[in-house]
Amino acid sequence: MREQSYHHKDLKNTLIKEGIRYINANGEQSLSMRKLAALCHVSHTALYKHFQNKEEFMNAISAYIEDQFTAALQKSCEIAGGDVDEAIIQIGTGYVSFMVQHPDFLKYHTNTMKSQMFQLHDLKEKSVESYEIFRCTALAFLKKHDCPKAEYQKEILFMWSLVMGLSNMFAYKIIDSQEEALKTAEEIIRREINLRCMRSAYSR
Repeated sequence: MREQSYHHKDLKNTLIKEGIRYINANGEQSLSMRKLAALCHVSHTALYKHFQNKEEFMNAISAYIEDQFTAALQKSCEIAGGDVDEAIIQIGTGYVSFMVQHPDFLKYHTNTMKSQMFQLHDLKEKSVESYEIFRCTALAFLKKHDCPKAEYQKEILFMWSLVMGLSNMFAYKIIDSQEEALKTAEEIIRREINLRCMRSAYSR
């Protein structure tokens, strides 16, 4: 990026994307605002028009990823057209799809969750909008199939673990099927959800 990019309308997002890549590779502690400006070949003046300090910049990264992730999950839910069973399948597939398309976001997202030190009781309610969409969709599915309330927490943890695991395996190419990653992910998620539907039917 050259000096004329100071006034580019997308400079803020460029700074965020470069910051994410740098932090993923080198860690948050080694990033300074001076280094961020150098990474994007802009002056301090241009940088401080968008972020007053590092804390504000880090908050902007989290908001940037969260906004895009939330929008992707909302869109996935809409595809289901109100069908509760299909909604949990689509939101799971949408989760994997987003992370496969944005592996830098996945790494940052995972590291952020590590720093938050989630406890099991946190799965009941979180203020993060993207997680709330996932949790509420999962709860609607569990309630529809008369899952005992005592099992909600474990079932949500299972669903979350499934999509996170698939996201990591496909986004980081641990499994050599990248070209069909999303198709494979949807098939796996659909199979697991259908198995849970069948188990619920048999228990009645």
